[in-house]
Amino acid sequence: MGIKTETNDRLRCDRAESLRRHNNSAIARDFATATPSEVTTMDHSFELSLEQQFNIRSFESQVAHMSLEQAQQFLVELYRQMIVKETMYKEFLKHEWGLGERFQAP
Repeated sequence: MGIKTETNDRLRCDRAESLRRHNNSAIARDFATATPSEVTTMDHSFELSLEQQFNIRSFESQVAHMSLEQAQQFLVELYRQMIVKETMYKEFLKHEWGLGERFQAP
């Protein structure tokens, strides 16, 4: 086993133990046995951090306890927030790259 794998395994076990102490036993058990989440985009591949993996598991648990109507409302709100975030990033990049000034009408 490589050093990176051993370190990731140790961190995963430490995080799981910490979760157990905070009475999140079901999530901790799943988290301890989970394999690292790998995200692949068109030309990049990277691993999610342990905290991100835990947040995903926690989110799954929350959604599992929602009614269909609650889940649908939550999904619509989540999508709205994604659109707002994307718009903010676009505006920030336009400002940082100086694109907004060139294309604005006088």
